[in-house]
Amino acid sequence: RDLHSFPTRRSSDLGWPIGTGAYKLVSSDAHQQIYDIRADWWGASTGFMPLPAPKRVVLIPSTSDQATAQLYLANSIDSGNALQANTFNAAIAKNPKLTSWNAQGPVWGAADGCGYVMTFNNMKDPWTNVDVRVAINYALDRQQLATLGYAGSNHPTVAPFSSYMAARWLPTGLQAVIDTYGRDKTDLTMVAQHMTTAGYAKDANGLWAKGGQTLKVPITVPQFLAPLAPLLPVQLKKAGFDATSTIDTSSAYSDNLLSGKSDITIFVHCGSLSEPYETLNDLHSKYSRPIGTPTPNSIASTRYVNPEYDKFIDIMEKIPGTVDNKVYTDAAVGALDIYLRDMPEIMLLEELWVTTFNHTYWTGWPSAADPYVAPYPCWEAWNLVMHKIKPVSS
Repeated sequence: RDLHSFPTRRSSDLGWPIGTGAYKLVSSDAHQQIYDIRADWWGASTGFMPLPAPKRVVLIPSTSDQATAQLYLANSIDSGNALQANTFNAAIAKNPKLTSWNAQGPVWGAADGCGYVMTFNNMKDPWTNVDVRVAINYALDRQQLATLGYAGSNHPTVAPFSSYMAARWLPTGLQAVIDTYGRDKTDLTMVAQHMTTAGYAKDANGLWAKGGQTLKVPITVPQFLAPLAPLLPVQLKKAGFDATSTIDTSSAYSDNLLSGKSDITIFVHCGSLSEPYETLNDLHSKYSRPIGTPTPNSIASTRYVNPEYDKFIDIMEKIPGTVDNKVYTDAAVGALDIYLRDMPEIMLLEELWVTTFNHTYWTGWPSAADPYVAPYPCWEAWNLVMHKIKPVSS
């Protein structure tokens, strides 16, 4: 028989759970999702965990950083999207019940295993030229990006490693490589040296050009990294680059990054929570695709191809990533050396989201003083927050 002739029944009609946690979905539309406590939750009935204190969880969308801030100020939300640092600073002046991960600024947020990165399309000229990429690196002032763009709430970085792993791994030889290259400084002399090597000279307008053509540096920035958009072109122009930035809020942003239509894209590079392989692997040639063919994922979209680099990654992939494994650490050092030599991407700042919690109605939110979970709503451990928070005593 034609299976399509049978009536469709939703799992909720049958009493089946969408998940097995302490809450059940009772309503969902474009405006909100509502989850109610499951009184017969198996975890409570078996003694695994008591029922959470909140009886209902309501998820509502927010269109922007400023819109989210207004919800916090009106005590319309308890937690949710992080705020930009400048927005948070303004919000806590009006609502002292708001807190973040750290009790004091300017570094409010916790590391989330990501860093802000300038991703080159390594298959598109002139970004195929290592000297052009290195020159752009020396035109950047990472500390200024942190200070002006993020109110000093995060810090510069040149390697795609989270602070989760830095203390253990940098002493294995990785820090020595970072120090050797010195890519963390602004140096206009080095800009000129590398651009000259690449065959460029400054034109009558003081801009880098070759063959009568001024080098254009178009930078695409997503909305969630908007504070970088006005700063990067200003820094690059000071070094002679005809740079522009565009904030792209459309789906074309990720499509162009994946397909290789874009030139330079600002994004995040995430992964190295426990070992260097997790992010260095994203530069392996196996993830590269011809322009027009989408790469497997947006983080691995540099289209960088280097068999020499691949050999080090292949070694790391096959053995445990431990600091006392010299074969592994030597391979990590070798890969990082090529990474900083060729600069197929430029790490800018470590991402430290200013996660925001409202203590008006609930207390027990995670913090640096009580770090029972990483404070990110999109991470699985957020479920534990519902079991931890308690209503504020009246």
